Amino acid sequence: MRKIGLLLLGLLLAVITVSPFAHASLEDGTYNIDFELFEGESGDSLDIAEFFVKPAVLKVDGSDKHIQMMLKHASLFQSIDVENEEVSVEYDLEEEDIRLISFPIDKFDDVLLEMDIEFPSGKTEKNYQVRATFDIEDFMEQEEEEQEHNEAEENNISEESSITGSRSAENNHETNNDTHQSKAASIQAKDTPTKNTFENMVENGDFSWLWIPVMIIGLLMIILLSYWIYREK
Repeated sequence: MRKIGLLLLGLLLAVITVSPFAHASLEDGTYNIDFELFEGESGDSLDIAEFFVKPAVLKVDGSDKHIQMMLKHASLFQSIDVENEEVSVEYDLEEEDIRLISFPIDKFDDVLLEMDIEFPSGKTEKNYQVRATFDIEDFMEQEEEEQEHNEAEENNISEESSITGSRSAENNHETNNDTHQSKAASIQAKDTPTKNTFENMVENGDFSWLWIPVMIIGLLMIILLSYWIYREK
């Protein structure tokens, strides 16, 4: 029984140890990721959530992961810390009153943000304890769907290319057959010129060629008649 208990404890420790790295298989790149902000203690919706532009940006470089968030009304924010570390400011556009902040992240749930905001009305300053949740599960599903969509498009392109290639081969085959048939007809016409000429002459009623045998027969008859007369003498 004790061995079973130790085994279960070991499995639980393994799950706890691996869970923060459950999404470490993300490929290097830049991704959009949705998030939600809540009051730190009560868990209620945050009244300044509209100051944070959605979606955030997740940047992955090996084991390093950073979140970038865009702030509206940035001049109101006096300070922002994430997990007790001050955020980095990527850029701050005073005229547009927007600011891009960046911070490293090693988990996507229950990320603690602490910020001091000074409101213009009465110049009151308020400290906020905020908990952020980044929707990594929905993000991973979207990535898988996009990957499947891209693979389906690649397969469709490959199939269309194959069909186009087959049609091209069939057209070339038909063209070659037509060429061979034309050549065969031409050769056959060259092999039988006399027959075609004779048939054409008969069909067209051209009998001018008959005078040659008639002349030969006439000469033969004259010779025979002269010989018969000569014998009678």
